[in-house]
Amino acid sequence: MPEQIGSEDSLYVEIGSDVLDAVVNPPVELTKEKKAIFRWTEDKLVVGAMDGARVMSVTQTIESDEFDIYQVDLEDEELPIGVACGKVANLLEEADSNDTIKLELCNDTNKLDLSFGEVSYSLAPKEISSINEPPQNEIDHEITVWTHSGVFRRSNKILSMADEEIVFNFTDDGVYVSASGDADSAEINLEASDEDNQDGADIVFDEKKKELQARFSSDYIEYIPKFTPNGLFKSNFDSKNPLEINTRRVEEKILTQIRLAQRLQPEG
Repeated sequence: MPEQIGSEDSLYVEIGSDVLDAVVNPPVELTKEKKAIFRWTEDKLVVGAMDGARVMSVTQTIESDEFDIYQVDLEDEELPIGVACGKVANLLEEADSNDTIKLELCNDTNKLDLSFGEVSYSLAPKEISSINEPPQNEIDHEITVWTHSGVFRRSNKILSMADEEIVFNFTDDGVYVSASGDADSAEINLEASDEDNQDGADIVFDEKKKELQARFSSDYIEYIPKFTPNGLFKSNFDSKNPLEINTRRVEEKILTQIRLAQRLQPEG
């Protein structure tokens, strides 16, 4: 059964089609059901997505100032609405990149109305309990660096041919990404620098260098360039904890946090 929305809740917003398209992209890419919970408050929208295996999550926050119009008046602190992001993505394929998308809560029908140009579509809310959401806990990390998006793109394209496990190696001599399978092996040496000299760097250290290895599945590394801007963004690495990336997308309108769990190592 679809979720019931409070009869006193009021929601009307207008947002660029490029922004909304970027918001629904992670749920469409990561989840089999292509659904996500849109958590509306009176000053922001938060949308989280997590794959079924709970390996990768993406949390997106859009402040009210980033909307063209943001009129949200709620009974409670927040209004969660389960949204069929796959349907939204299909609708946005018919919108121009500069179109304004209108979203309005209709209390009479218990639906979220989406419209642009000559198109209007009423979305029935999806059951919230069936949708995975990312955890909001803080995680400690051993290394914080600025990583170029091209590092993940090249790592997936080249190293995944050798093995499904991609290893980030931080050593005293430098930083490299490697993969070693039963037959092939490959390595990419990264251009590292400090924060005072970022030109052409793959990795920029924000603090003192440490030695560690972090291991990830190439199946998930391939998503990172899709959910990040082209350029440098803050990346937090650890020998055990998930990789955490914090960045902004679509002209810095969408605050984005990505977490990718490490591959488990066999004991012994």
